Amino acid sequence: MSKVMTWSQIKARYRNQWVFINDAEFDEHLHVQRGKVLCHSKDRNEIDRVVRNTHRLNGAILFTGPLIDEDVVAIL
Repeated sequence: MSKVMTWSQIKARYRNQWVFINDAEFDEHLHVQRGKVLCHSKDRNEIDRVVRNTHRLNGAILFTGPLIDEDVVAIL
């Protein structure tokens, strides 16, 4: 059984990977504060397959790395 980890611990341990966090606890802005990593992978499709077969309700799928490269500028 996985142990409860903070978001900082999760990011450090599973760097640049997709994670499914079960029993996630959120702050008032809906940012994950802590939870149990049920699965992790560099391939998002692998996470989706696990989640579809798990039927967990209180969870989150997040990427632990940067969402865009550092040399890319986003114009909104």
